[in-house]
Amino acid sequence: MKLGGYSHTRGITFFCDVLKVRALRKNNGEIDYKLKWILPPGWLRRIGKNKYLSVLLIIYYQWRAFDLKLKLLVTASLAVTFLEELLQIPILDYIIPSYGWEWWQLVFLIPLIILMIPRLMTLFRYHGAEHKVINCYTKHGYVSFHMAKAAPRFNKRCGTNLVTLFIMLYGMLWAINLDTIAMTFAAFLLALLLVRRLSEINNEKWERYFNLMQFFTVWEPRDAELELAVKAFSALLESHYLYQREVSK
Repeated sequence: MKLGGYSHTRGITFFCDVLKVRALRKNNGEIDYKLKWILPPGWLRRIGKNKYLSVLLIIYYQWRAFDLKLKLLVTASLAVTFLEELLQIPILDYIIPSYGWEWWQLVFLIPLIILMIPRLMTLFRYHGAEHKVINCYTKHGYVSFHMAKAAPRFNKRCGTNLVTLFIMLYGMLWAINLDTIAMTFAAFLLALLLVRRLSEINNEKWERYFNLMQFFTVWEPRDAELELAVKAFSALLESHYLYQREVSK
């Protein structure tokens, strides 16, 4: 069963090969669950069996798993990129003016911004809870609160690793002035394939370096955040079991 997830400021979305479950904690402390089917069409599942074309299936799952806010963010980012390429106008400079800041100064500013916005810290703790639950299930085939709490918070298939690798590849393209739309998209596909292959390496020393950026984006969760993650994942497993039981009739 394919497994993935991403965190929100108030909860977590888990998804597998047929459905996704979003769990958000409401103001009164209760957890609101929403389930949605994301099973790909048959022709795409057949294509996804090819090791080179499987990236298309990964993109499909990620898009279907995204909520509306993430879809709008991705769409807006792509739209700005295309418009900048076609019109040759630095649109992003008008949207986010630099005010004379250098890129290395902004890098040092990011940790301060995170500490000043409590919702970002909550987001990163839910990110840690998501990883712990998936790591627990991957190792034991079962999830409970105490088992998940003892599980590691880093995961080789984390999107942070993908983003880091893509930024490195894009930086190379930018340095040699080849950061066109086509080359950027190719770099993204290459990053997807590389992350998938690199995550298959089982070496503790390698994993420490590979997961280095997760020290910034994946934090140790509190009990309430881990509890939500366990309940959300349990709902996903129960729904997937019901699906399997129905299709096997």
